[in-house]
Amino acid sequence: MAENRQPGTDNQPLPSDPPGRPGKWLKTVLVLSLALNLGVAGLVLGNHLKGRGEGPRPHSVRDLGFGFFGPALTEEDHHALRAAFVERAPDLREARAAMREDLTAVLAAIRAEPFDVDGFEAALSRSSARSMERRALGEALIRDHLAGLDAAARAQFAERLEDGLRRRAEAREKRREGRPDDEPAGQEDGPPSRP
Repeated sequence: MAENRQPGTDNQPLPSDPPGRPGKWLKTVLVLSLALNLGVAGLVLGNHLKGRGEGPRPHSVRDLGFGFFGPALTEEDHHALRAAFVERAPDLREARAAMREDLTAVLAAIRAEPFDVDGFEAALSRSSARSMERRALGEALIRDHLAGLDAAARAQFAERLEDGLRRRAEAREKRREGRPDDEPAGQEDGPPSRP
């Protein structure tokens, strides 16, 4: 490897830059890159697994913005809320395609030399706005659904919700128990847990 030499001097090599730690922004970029890559891998795996079983499954309740309320819904409620969601947001396929385009733009910005900060922020902003819209619609549909239930049905829903949350917490704790003490959280085998 050639050494840097300054013209007009006694041809002494220039001192190399002092070794330093990568900037905080680099760590942030690497973490976001990992998160996006895991997200893409999850989409690919989910799409692959969706094809198994009894033919194509309808949209996942989680995909539709119902979040942790999904498991508390009865099968009948799932179908009704899915239909209401698709009725109020018929462009779901286009939204998913746009999200994939945003992920592609984020990856391109990360790989750009120099790092494309503006492209990165714009793609994340678009993706975040779409996610917030989907979540807001899901929350509104859940709210309207709960408002239409009588007290006994709401109590049953609350029991199912509480049971689902307890099972998720127990499963998360079980995964933690199997992790060595020196292994950081989130590094266990298998898919990352969702909050």
